[in-house]
Amino acid sequence: MSFQYHKLDPNQRQIRLLFIHPSRNKRNPIQCSLHAVSLNDSPKFEALSYVWGTEEATEQIVLDGKEFYVKPSVAKALYLLRRTFRRRDVWVDAICINQCDIDEKNTQVPLMATIYTSAARVVAMLGDATPEIELAVAWTERYMEKRLTKRALHWWRLDVARAFSDRARVNRVHAECETLQGMIQIMTRPYWFRMWTYQEYLLPMNTPLAVCGSLTFKVSAMLADPAKDSIMKRMDPRISCDNYIPCDEVTSLKWIWDAASEAFSEVCTYEEVSSIRQNRGFEKKEAPGHHFRRTYHRKCQNPKDRIYALYGVIPDLQKAFPPNYNKTYEQIALETTIWMLGQEDCLIFTLVPFAAHNAWNTQLPSWVPDYRQGHAQFITSYRKFPLIDPVQQLRGYTKFGTSLNGSEHMTVKVSDNGSILHLRAQRFGKCKAVLQFSTDPRTAASQLIWVFKNLKQWWSDLCDRRIMEEHLISTWLAFQVNSQHQNVNTIRSFLRKIAKLGPSVTEEEVWEREGATKSYIEHVQNLGGHRLFLAYNSSLYLFGITPGAVEDEDIFTIPFQLNRPLILRPDDTVVSKGDELYYKVVGQALAGPSLRKSVSAALEHKSVEEFLVI
Repeated sequence: MSFQYHKLDPNQRQIRLLFIHPSRNKRNPIQCSLHAVSLNDSPKFEALSYVWGTEEATEQIVLDGKEFYVKPSVAKALYLLRRTFRRRDVWVDAICINQCDIDEKNTQVPLMATIYTSAARVVAMLGDATPEIELAVAWTERYMEKRLTKRALHWWRLDVARAFSDRARVNRVHAECETLQGMIQIMTRPYWFRMWTYQEYLLPMNTPLAVCGSLTFKVSAMLADPAKDSIMKRMDPRISCDNYIPCDEVTSLKWIWDAASEAFSEVCTYEEVSSIRQNRGFEKKEAPGHHFRRTYHRKCQNPKDRIYALYGVIPDLQKAFPPNYNKTYEQIALETTIWMLGQEDCLIFTLVPFAAHNAWNTQLPSWVPDYRQGHAQFITSYRKFPLIDPVQQLRGYTKFGTSLNGSEHMTVKVSDNGSILHLRAQRFGKCKAVLQFSTDPRTAASQLIWVFKNLKQWWSDLCDRRIMEEHLISTWLAFQVNSQHQNVNTIRSFLRKIAKLGPSVTEEEVWEREGATKSYIEHVQNLGGHRLFLAYNSSLYLFGITPGAVEDEDIFTIPFQLNRPLILRPDDTVVSKGDELYYKVVGQALAGPSLRKSVSAALEHKSVEEFLVI
């Protein structure tokens, strides 16, 4: 028999709190009870923030004297939170909300912002601890928080010992490297890659208390910019400048440190993870699109939560369309997009990919993006690398679409029936599909080599092969995050090495045998599934990469005031719409920056058209 929940009164803003009863024996089963309270009465409680996980609810607890099954992640959290002598009052969504009652979920989700902002403390469960994480916590307590704790004494001892022992100096370098590994392990925990934890960590007035096993600490103290800068600057010069470290160990220590610091620097580029609360005051004033951009990499089981999980930080969207799990995901996506267009205008095209949109639903307009997580590598590059330099002010327009003489120039608007997007954009030219990259890096490398060999087949006689090669490389590298430019010969050499690995070589052997080309293998692998195409007009050709299913004769456009390309396709299936020409969105596109000035000059002579997008 399933557990029977008592009804909550939405008018009183009632929620349930979970009372975890104390136990002197840590092995005793969890005994707890539910109690309804009103948020209007400012109850005192803690709120739990954690990753649900995909496992079934197999762990048994005792709830109000009855058997109740929870997921392993919830059970582990309850055991860690249970006190020895005092009751602990917490809010745990998986238990406090009747997950089988959609009507209740519809009334509880709007209260989550209040729950996490009014909780006495938010506890973020990051999973199990490791020796490296324990070292990182101790390092933070010793050097950043200046605390004398039992854990921090480890670093105090190392500091003292290195004054008397060469071996202690070496041990300290190893400890610093393990500390970096601990920080990396924290930043790559699943907690930072789930949708609901974003607002749960961002909303509280005070920094949430992170829990790893039996460790409790504040992530912000460890991963704030001053801390990251401190540990990176502390060790790098010390290894080579410390005359007391044996010479035969300096080289190996520098190698270990360089490897650890490189991995750490790479993870630190995940700004969506490490700096989530650093600009909290600024974040609360940000436009709604800011939160969509920062959560593109996060996942959730229910696609509706891609939107509902942001309601706490976008209250105006919640007010416009209160959560309703009875609606289809498609209806929610359409309503959200129409609302977002009014807030973000053309910037909505930078939030999430539109790739292969009609493949998953042909009833929605093509200008409604698929908010479900995917193509993270592409959308990151699309945001960071504009195609052309801004030229709007030369035309007398501000970034808000208002001309200097006061006339309004809306870049986008939606028809009254919500079916047609009026998009203002410049037409660069047409597209020619070249190929779709294989998901196998060896095959994709062969495809790039083939393109290099056949450049003249597509390129205009007005441009030489060198320019085309440079643009192909710049387009490929623009797709990669934090990549460095290399000359054509170097890249072709690496591509040939990757292509010759052969189908019998496993992925693990690729990394072992070709360590020097690892970054290039990753760059090629990232292209998997994307498409390479040419965009051209009467005077200029350029390469582009898109996750969309680009075809010959598609239109390469630059939406007004966006400065990033969007591919449109003329639609010939529309009937009874008069003589108007309609288009569908194929997807965003990325073009390398090497021809930016030429493209900018070409667009200055192009008028802004209105495309009717269905």
